[in-house]
Amino acid sequence: MKNYISINQKNFIEIAKQKNIKIDAIDGILFDWIQNFTKSNKALKKLIENKLYIWVSYAAIREDNPLCNINSNDVVGRRLNKLVDLGL
Repeated sequence: MKNYISINQKNFIEIAKQKNIKIDAIDGILFDWIQNFTKSNKALKKLIENKLYIWVSYAAIREDNPLCNINSNDVVGRRLNKLVDLGL
């Protein structure tokens, strides 16, 4: 479990407003987790057609972020898709 959450709320909110996408604190928490995870040596990275893809375990996201109260992979998937739509 990650002990601290650190995101630039002003920028995160501005990006969401520009794209007309509603966000909340859970989206921010997941973005922070993913941002840190992608920098870790645990991240499985693959370059496919000149695009970098990073494999993320939905179970790890749920377990590492208990404050989010996410209990299903479906919810994690929808939250991650929202971050993709934001361009993050």
